[in-house]
Amino acid sequence: MKKLFLLLWVMLSCLSYSLAQDIPADWSTSDEIIRVPEGHPRFPGCEYLTDDKTERYRCAQQALISFIKENLQYPTAAYEQDIEGTVVVTFVIEKDGYITDPRIRDGLEEYFGEEALRLVSIMPNWLPGRQRGLVVRTQFNLPIKFRLD
Repeated sequence: MKKLFLLLWVMLSCLSYSLAQDIPADWSTSDEIIRVPEGHPRFPGCEYLTDDKTERYRCAQQALISFIKENLQYPTAAYEQDIEGTVVVTFVIEKDGYITDPRIRDGLEEYFGEEALRLVSIMPNWLPGRQRGLVVRTQFNLPIKFRLD
């Protein structure tokens, strides 16, 4: 019985130590980039929906889609060759909501990369992510679909 207890204690100690290594003691001064925060960053425009988090999230997604549709300029070379595709842009949403370090993570960069990066560069500041109730830097991956109508 003592061996089982000791084994469980060692396993739990290792687990808690490993988790503690992933979480800085003070988020307010940490510059670590969080990939999966407790509170996800959101595109602005739905802050008036204060009661329902799910509805606020859906509204923010729809606002982002609308922004992309209104501002996307289909690249001429891709249009002329009837090329469609998806590009994934990765960027960091800073504690103040400003977007930094945008780059193409995946997709047809030679056709759509420049336009995808342009779209991200003209986005308004986002509502930043949160961890343990504090604002944190968050990595965000945004797929942008280029489809001909």
